[in-house]
Parts: sequence; C-alpha cells; structure tokens
Amino acid sequence: MKNFTKLINQFRSSIFAEYLPMLLIVLTLFAIVFFVADQNPPSKNEIDEIAEAIKKVEAEQPPRITGNETDEELYNNPYIRHIRTALNGYLDGR
Repeated sequence: MKNFTKLINQFRSSIFAEYLPMLLIVLTLFAIVFFVADQNPPSKNEIDEIAEAIKKVEAEQPPRITGNETDEELYNNPYIRHIRTALNGYLDGR
C-alpha cells in the first residue's frame, strides 16, 4: 500500500510541476483581459448600434409558422421547403 501511495504522490507532483507554469500564464492572461474589459466598458452608442444590428438581422428572417396560414402559405414557407428538400434528399439516398 505504501508503494501505491508513493507512486500516486510522485504522479501528482510531476503533473503539477509540469503544468504549473502554463496554469500561471493562463490565469495571468485571464486577469489582464478581465481588467482591460472592465476599464473599457461599451458606450451607450455602441450598445445602441449592437441593438440596431440585432433588430435588422431578426427582421430579415423568414416568416415563422403561426398556425393561421393557408395551405398555399404553408407550401411556400421556407422552413417547410427546407424540410421537404432534406427529406427528399434522404429518401433518394443523397
């Protein structure tokens, strides 16, 4: 049992000694990034620009299925067309 304990302790110490410098470097980088980001928070103008970009991208999405569509609207819906194309490709073995 003593040999097993000694082997485990050697294994732990060698891994720790080997990876300690890398761990310190990574922690230092995280600390630097955290403090730099904390000192330079985004301005209200930047936040407004990001919000406008999100609204623009969301507005460009195809219409969703709401349940009030006619058969023709369902047939032409881009989501349904994609599913139909994927299923046809699967059934054809593509």
